[in-house]
Amino acid sequence: MKKIFKIISLVMMMVMCFSVTAFAAETDETSNLKVSFTDEGMINTVDEDVTPGISVRAPAPAVSSVKVVAAQIKSDGYVYVTVQVAGYGKNIYATYDGSQCYVSSTTSVGKPIVTGYLYEVKCAKAVVGSHNFTFRITSVNSPWNTMSTSSIITVK
Repeated sequence: MKKIFKIISLVMMMVMCFSVTAFAAETDETSNLKVSFTDEGMINTVDEDVTPGISVRAPAPAVSSVKVVAAQIKSDGYVYVTVQVAGYGKNIYATYDGSQCYVSSTTSVGKPIVTGYLYEVKCAKAVVGSHNFTFRITSVNSPWNTMSTSSIITVK
């Protein structure tokens, strides 16, 4: 009997703890809330007249086009290829004459809403001749399509 009493007491104590926590989290004073964040020196604040909450926005656009827009040799002697992507992507894979490259910098396109990116890809040391460059990227959301482009980079 004592064992059953202890179990019931323990269960009741846990129920009381959770109910106190739930009541403590509730508040009726939403009109005094302010929301702010800092992004590279810019401060945005929600006006007091606006009802606080989350505003629904459209999902990030899927990758819809990929194209090579520039190629250059930088002071380090490497070939850099700039690829323009419309939409939001991930899982970038780039090759230069079959060797894997990596993204050295990313610049967003579009303000205030980002509609795509410019990816600068560091390839290989500059060697005179024609070289095959390929770039592939997959959308971050539905339909998760993969788009690619290829180009012949000629170094003279």
